[in-house]
Amino acid sequence: MQTTVRVQMKKAGNWWPGAGLALLGVAALTGVAQARPPRDWVNLGGGYSPAPAVRAAQYLLRERGYAVAADGSYGGQTREQVRRFQAAVGLGISGLVGNETWERLIIPVRRGSRGNAVRAVQSLLRAYPNRRYGVALDGVFSAQTERAVRLFQRNSDLPIDGLVGPLTWCQLVSDVSG
Repeated sequence: MQTTVRVQMKKAGNWWPGAGLALLGVAALTGVAQARPPRDWVNLGGGYSPAPAVRAAQYLLRERGYAVAADGSYGGQTREQVRRFQAAVGLGISGLVGNETWERLIIPVRRGSRGNAVRAVQSLLRAYPNRRYGVALDGVFSAQTERAVRLFQRNSDLPIDGLVGPLTWCQLVSDVSG
């Protein structure tokens, strides 16, 4: 028996009917189709690279143990650490941060998380000039940071759960870059 599932996905405020036909698989026991929406990440390192997104990538590299300054500049040090990260996780080595690298670089964070991945989220929230999310850049995912994430998710039409997973990461990075 073959089942066709049609879904709609939302990207940048526009609905794409039928775009969810890129299904990854079907759950064997439940028969529920699981679609993975495509995420279109900001590319870094190949020309203009927006400082807030670069700084977030640098914080994420630091969280993973790579020595790089979180200065928002995509220079030689950042490019080299991205290459090292790509080699370590089995990606093609380009020194550029694109879709595949972002997907492997991000780290889900939630209330109680600490460290440079949280600083990446906080720095992105602080980069919004029109919205005052009011978070400290302290690397602690506190109640204040959770409130800001929930507000961001509501403003971005994302599921409001206070967790920074792949969808929220991608939207945070994209919004400050474009």
